[in-house]
Amino acid sequence: PSPGSSAYASSKAGLMTMTHSMAKELGPKIRVNAVCPGAIDTPMLRASLSGGYGLDTSGFALQRVGQPLEIAHGVLYLTCDESSYVTGVALAIDGGRSFH
Repeated sequence: PSPGSSAYASSKAGLMTMTHSMAKELGPKIRVNAVCPGAIDTPMLRASLSGGYGLDTSGFALQRVGQPLEIAHGVLYLTCDESSYVTGVALAIDGGRSFH
């Protein structure tokens, strides 16, 4: 976390805790998971970088910005039978930024 991001960090922590709690409350009939995307090549990201500042991806294990389809693939996984034993998970799709 960086200075001035306490509200943002707190809201993220709250969503992760809510995901865990809802998974316990709604299982075994309903699975609850969260998707935590990293820097994704979207118009919003491009607009935020339009001031001439680049995005330093050296802190990302994959050292690149993600593509929207990569987020969609993660969401698709969580909705299919192959993830039938997955619940209460916060799936980071962030090119390795969250652990790097």
